Amino acid sequence: MSESTAAAPPAEPATPPASDSGASTGESTEPSEGGEFSRDYVEKLRRENARYRTQVRELEPKAAKADELEQANATENERAVTAAKAETEKATAEKYRGLLVQAEARALAAELKFRDPEDAVRLVDLADVEAGEDGAVDRESIRSVLRTVADKKPYLIEAAPVPSPADAGIGVTGAPGSDYGNLSVSDMDKELFGSQ
Repeated sequence: MSESTAAAPPAEPATPPASDSGASTGESTEPSEGGEFSRDYVEKLRRENARYRTQVRELEPKAAKADELEQANATENERAVTAAKAETEKATAEKYRGLLVQAEARALAAELKFRDPEDAVRLVDLADVEAGEDGAVDRESIRSVLRTVADKKPYLIEAAPVPSPADAGIGVTGAPGSDYGNLSVSDMDKELFGSQ
């Protein structure tokens, strides 16, 4: 059959709707007294049945093809969604690994007494340092790179603090003998200068 016939909706069934009179078309849809239908009615039903079988045979391959295309499209969509998820996860993981390496580098720079750990991190190429899948960072490689920067630019490192005179052992050492806050002026003179 042609495509136009295949695409057409199925014809109305040959059986007319039941009416109150029972014989609106002249053909009897009720069996005769012997339990048989009229020959014309049976032939009409057979032709209608044959037409439906032919339409089904013609439409089955098209339905199968439509199912295959639908499954292929669904599979393609699923693949696209999976690829997009994987790409997003990869980009997110790379971003956070980079942030983790930078945070570790700042912590090590502070430990090595850089004046400004963020400046020290900016001077270091952290592209070669990566975090593992478990998030572990190679601290020793970062530490060695930071030590190289400290050797080349020692002014970035905090100098040892100058000791106070008391820490150096210069001047008065030890705690005062009295609580000077509760003494009067004359008592303080006596304490500091002796009795006069």
